[in-house]
Amino acid sequence: MEDGRKEIIIKEIRYWKQHKLLPERYCDFLLALYTNGEEAKNHEVEQKRSLRRLVFVAQILFLAILVPFSFVVIYFTKFNSIMQISMLAIFLLFSLTMYRHMKKSGHLLGHLALADTLIIGLLLSVFISNTYIHFNWAQEAAILLNSLVWIFYGQSRKLAYLKVAGILGLAFMAVYNVL
Repeated sequence: MEDGRKEIIIKEIRYWKQHKLLPERYCDFLLALYTNGEEAKNHEVEQKRSLRRLVFVAQILFLAILVPFSFVVIYFTKFNSIMQISMLAIFLLFSLTMYRHMKKSGHLLGHLALADTLIIGLLLSVFISNTYIHFNWAQEAAILLNSLVWIFYGQSRKLAYLKVAGILGLAFMAVYNVL
């Protein structure tokens, strides 16, 4: 059969399948018959691609709510401090993993994962210093250390927003200590 007629028949069968004019398994059989089995492979590839897209969107949504949820875990729950630290550590690990994955693939949303990682790291270090050390200098040291890490990482990766955030953190600490 010539290719032009074959393509017309394949388009018709896809139309029947989409509009449910024939049962789906009949359409699948006819498509497999006219495409020599290629349609089934394409359908499987498309299903995997759409599942991958769905998982990626779910990961991005989870990244978007991690920081607010971290505040909820710290300030609005009555969990044991070990449980709170464990939850924050899991959030930190997830955001760090997402950052490494997105950085490797060159995805623009890697900046969201990086920001989540750094903010959750700051929250975790301040929470640990407040919970276990009980000295003001420990909290100040945690903020100072995080600000310096932000500046140096921003400098090494040429990310201006990290340098600005680190400098603002240092300025906050200077003003806080003066007042």
